[in-house]
Amino acid sequence: LPSDRLAKLEAERLAAEEKARRQAEEKARLEAERLAQELAAREAAEAEKARIEAEKARIEAEKARIETERLAKLEAERLAAEAEKARIAAEKEAEAAARTKAVTNETDALYNGIIATADQTFEGKEYNVSRAWYYKALEIKANEPYPTGRIAEINGILGSLQLSQRDREFQEYIDKGDEAFRAGQLAVARGWYNRALTIKADGQYAND
Repeated sequence: LPSDRLAKLEAERLAAEEKARRQAEEKARLEAERLAQELAAREAAEAEKARIEAEKARIEAEKARIETERLAKLEAERLAAEAEKARIAAEKEAEAAARTKAVTNETDALYNGIIATADQTFEGKEYNVSRAWYYKALEIKANEPYPTGRIAEINGILGSLQLSQRDREFQEYIDKGDEAFRAGQLAVARGWYNRALTIKADGQYAND
């Protein structure tokens, strides 16, 4: 072949190789870009997934914090309510104890006053009057041994003093009158006292 023909063929071959090389480079470039885009997209998707997971974790943590605060508040309110309830109960108990003490003090004062009067009339030998006061003391404190013992003592004294039938009848009517009086049977008591006065018209106790 002529030299110019060979040169032309060589040039065409070289141009074809250059074209093929450039096409290969372009293909490699496009593949690299594609892979880079895929990698970037995968990394972006993973980052978004991680962001979503982190946001979910943050929301769950916030919900847990709010629930913990809610439960703590409820517990604090419950404890405060129980403390208030205990305080009110303690105040009521203290008030009741104070009232009981006041009543006890009043009862003791009344009882002691009655016993003092009963003792005074006993010392004055006003035995029926004294016995009535001791019975009154037993209405306030039913189980006290002192007034009971005094009543028994008075009954013994009255029995020893009743030497005549007249005295015995008088005291019997007084005793029945006192018994009816203590039972609240006032009309019956008055009847017995009147019968006593038929025996001793000057009987001061029966008149009173």
